[in-house]
Amino acid sequence: MNKNIFHILVVDDAEFGRCFITEVLKNHGFMNIDIAVDGLEGVEKLEQKPYDLVVSDIQMPRMDGYEFISKFKSDERHKHIPAIIISTLAKEEEKRKGFEAGADRYIVKSAFDKDTLLTAVESLIGSN
Repeated sequence: MNKNIFHILVVDDAEFGRCFITEVLKNHGFMNIDIAVDGLEGVEKLEQKPYDLVVSDIQMPRMDGYEFISKFKSDERHKHIPAIIISTLAKEEEKRKGFEAGADRYIVKSAFDKDTLLTAVESLIGSN
């Protein structure tokens, strides 16, 4: 699989989170990665170019991850884009809310590692 053909948007207000996710993806061949610091900037980025995958946090200023994913998934142009949530929020109610917003995967940060992320990414875009 040529991972260079995929465009990924990482949306997280925490610099550490953005950097860690980006490094894991780049170390495994995904080189076309853009970042946004909150959901509002994420929406702006989606208007500028097409993406194959979005990875988003939930707790962010201006527009949280639930609202961000719900907003872009409700747009006909973007609803096909898979979304992964990576969050510290671990309650079943919070996970349910993420899936209701349109997330395809929900990874809790306490159980997060590079293999979990890569498995989720490849299951969502690996067959494209």
